[in-house]
Amino acid sequence: NFVCMKKDLGGFSSNWKNYARVVEATKMAGKFPFVVIAMDVFHDIRKGSSIYNKESTVKRFFAGLIAGLGIWSHYYLLMYPKIIGGRIKRSIVRKK
Repeated sequence: NFVCMKKDLGGFSSNWKNYARVVEATKMAGKFPFVVIAMDVFHDIRKGSSIYNKESTVKRFFAGLIAGLGIWSHYYLLMYPKIIGGRIKRSIVRKK
């Protein structure tokens, strides 16, 4: 009952634009990586992975949707505001 996605590219993932270039992904992957990861997870559960073959199409669709939305919301609703807040705070501190 645990799903994990791990990619190791020898440090290229420290910068999302480099990551997108190395894996020959779209520019969108470099700018909005977690949207692309969420979409990949959704499509993998919905159609790609044989793990879910026993489930109905509807169950696979909703499982993929929930997983994709979970990834998207974790980053863009929980982490991203903190990242932006940190950047704003650092820019204010530097000006002082």
